[in-house]
Amino acid sequence: MSNKTAVDWASFCREVLIFRYLDKPEKLGGPGKIVEIDESKFGKRKYHRGHRVEGSWIIAGARSNY
Repeated sequence: MSNKTAVDWASFCREVLIFRYLDKPEKLGGPGKIVEIDESKFGKRKYHRGHRVEGSWIIAGARSNY
C-alpha cells in the first residue's frame, strides 16, 4: 500500500468518525461501566537516535460492560 493510499484511508476513517459523533454524540462510561483510554505516538526516529520523534498521536477508547 502506498503512503498516499494509507493517508487517504486514515483521513476517510477520521471523517466518518467525526460525522458519526456529531450526528449521535454520547458520553463514555457511567455507573458500573469501565472505560479504557490509550494513547500512542507513531513516528520514525532518524538514524535510530534517541531524540524527539515527529509523528502522529493516536488516542483510542473502549468501554466494557463486565
